Amino acid sequence: MHPSGNPLIQQLASADRQSRRTAAYQLTRQPDPAAVPALLTALQEAQGDSGLTCALVKALGYAGDPLALDALNNLTRRADTTCVQVACAKALERLGADHDAD
Repeated sequence: MHPSGNPLIQQLASADRQSRRTAAYQLTRQPDPAAVPALLTALQEAQGDSGLTCALVKALGYAGDPLALDALNNLTRRADTTCVQVACAKALERLGADHDAD
């Protein structure tokens, strides 16, 4: 179990993408700011899986930690799917960011 006591954080490091997606989805329903570093790590490792990326981005938005702003802004600039673009925009909105993807 993760030191925070939240097993979802440990699940974000699973080798199974579906387990990571499930953990991210659960973290949108039960936001945990302690999960942000693990969510950011999982986001870096989610290259090429837009479904997983969208779930992680949504969880970052709900976690409410401004630590995620840089990663979300960078992802917004390079997002190649509508799902990821929309998820980033909504997450940044939740975080109160003024995001300009130019």
